[in-house]
Amino acid sequence: MTAAPSESFPRFVRGPDTIAIYLLLALLTSGYGMIGPLMPFLRADLALSYTQGSYHSVAMSLGTTLTGFAGRQFQLVFGRRGAIGAVMLTMTVGLLFVCLAQNIAMSLAGAFLLGVSIALAVGVAPAVMAERHGARMGIAMAEANLVAYLGIFLVPGLVSLTDRLAGWRWSFMLPVLAYAAYWSWARRLDFGQVAISGTGALGQRQRLPVAYWCHWGFLCLTVAAEFCMVIWGASYLENVTQLPRDQALLSSMIFPAGVIAGRFSGTILMRRFQAAQLVPGALLLAAAGLLMLLMARTPVAGMAGLFLCGFGMANCYPLGITLAMLAAGPATDAAAARASLASGFASLFAPFIVGSIADRAGMAAAFAVLPLFLVAAAVLHITGLRSRKLSS
Repeated sequence: MTAAPSESFPRFVRGPDTIAIYLLLALLTSGYGMIGPLMPFLRADLALSYTQGSYHSVAMSLGTTLTGFAGRQFQLVFGRRGAIGAVMLTMTVGLLFVCLAQNIAMSLAGAFLLGVSIALAVGVAPAVMAERHGARMGIAMAEANLVAYLGIFLVPGLVSLTDRLAGWRWSFMLPVLAYAAYWSWARRLDFGQVAISGTGALGQRQRLPVAYWCHWGFLCLTVAAEFCMVIWGASYLENVTQLPRDQALLSSMIFPAGVIAGRFSGTILMRRFQAAQLVPGALLLAAAGLLMLLMARTPVAGMAGLFLCGFGMANCYPLGITLAMLAAGPATDAAAARASLASGFASLFAPFIVGSIADRAGMAAAFAVLPLFLVAAAVLHITGLRSRKLSS
């Protein structure tokens, strides 16, 4: 389990490289987080069903998964800075493809490239945080993911405003300008080197323990639930609570608002409690929010459920990645690279399942599968803790 914070810890310093990782994750979420707000427009303009809309999450997953398998080799050749540059490039081209798509093939290609960017970024960020902050990695990851969710929080408003001023297809403009500005600064920073000897040598297999894979499964399932909320949240409010599309789009911002509030609380709690101690409360809050959302038939009740769900899910990723990285021991780069696969697998099956059920039984029935993800995540969390205790 995470070492409990104490006065003997060195002062938590946020250097330029740490700040750069925070901003990297915020820009990353502003890219792939646009798929959800853009989905109603894509479905309308390209005449897509819910199932066809969910293909975008599958394409994103394929990009994440395939890149995750090769992410470590990419970093060994081009370095962490090169991987970050590739993130900016793939997000730029991916967003252009999605926003300017005239057919589903083009929008799927854009989603695939956004998935590539997820794997490259997730393959770098936890390793840098683990090297820079050690036992305080949990605090760093909580802060990083708090900043990251600003991207998801802002994009529904950005898409809505852009649609009113110039049309939704211009939604790529501000994010792409932000990517260019970020890279002009970050390319001068030192993000450290990928380990090339000992446990990190190319060609030498870094063995990850059972506990790591249990926490990896926890990540996969909680990211799956969160990703469904991001992709289908606006559609749920539009179809179940009968909000007009523009109002549903803006109201869906309540979920990332809950995540931001939850992660702000998490940065405080992780200074006082071990990561493993905070997981049960996070899962219970997320489950309560989902149940409230499922029972809601009015916009206000639906938004209240979305906020509580976001507040609970907020810290599942930073807690899960912290426990996974700690369980991995010295194999930080391998563990970080494999962690990106969790996001890939999550985006592969979860939104597709929800979209397929929605076409057959409605969006309300589709969202009823999400609490099952949280139950399975709880089982894996307990199993991971027991496995780590037995091996210590």
